[in-house]
Amino acid sequence: MIGDIWTIMRKEFKEFLIMRGRRVGLTSIAVVVGMFGLFMPLQSGPGWFAQPLVLFYAYLPFVMAMGIVADAFAGERERRTLENLLASRLPDTAILFGKIAFIVSYSWGMSLVSMLTAVIALNLKYGHATIAKSSTMVIAGMHMSMLSVVVGVAFLGLILATLMTAIGILLSMKASSVKQVQQTMGFVMMGFFLVPTVGAALIPHTWMSKLFQSASAMGVKEFALLVAAVFVLLDVVLLALAIARFKRAKLIMD
Repeated sequence: MIGDIWTIMRKEFKEFLIMRGRRVGLTSIAVVVGMFGLFMPLQSGPGWFAQPLVLFYAYLPFVMAMGIVADAFAGERERRTLENLLASRLPDTAILFGKIAFIVSYSWGMSLVSMLTAVIALNLKYGHATIAKSSTMVIAGMHMSMLSVVVGVAFLGLILATLMTAIGILLSMKASSVKQVQQTMGFVMMGFFLVPTVGAALIPHTWMSKLFQSASAMGVKEFALLVAAVFVLLDVVLLALAIARFKRAKLIMD
């Protein structure tokens, strides 16, 4: 099973490089790591990991997953390679998990590599003592070290990458073209920003006050864990739905 999943992951990575061109694909990876692992951190200084911009490392996997997940099944359908893939000896779970694992590992891995590069670059330029002193982030009175920030942001990035991948996989299974999935994903992305904004405007002020009071009474750490648990549960539900809807015969007929 693990070997079959790894086979699909290698296939997906090779096709990713072929579609973009090996040189262009590797160059795009280098540009992302260079921008968020070297240029921005070094420009910001030793306190890079104490700034709100560091949360972009969690947002990066979300965006990168959205950029490639549309090709998962819709792209195979357009290239007329889906029938050959589904006719192979590989089990359903290996095909589905292999595609999901590639998208999540690629998008999340880019964020992890960028963060690791930033940590190394900052330590080489300013020294570990300066980085540790300058990288303490204070959130609602709670002090977070650079290690806590990196681990927290990395975990959030994994949750968001999985969320976007699960949504994209469900859409890609039914779509006839990559463009159709990309357009729908654009609306999904807008929803992630508009729903909280519109919701905050429509919810009565008294309810919002009670919500903030409950969050304050709970504590920052506990509230963050609660939000993370909600997103993890959402990931699990969407992945379970993708597994339930993945049917070879139906995919071929679609």
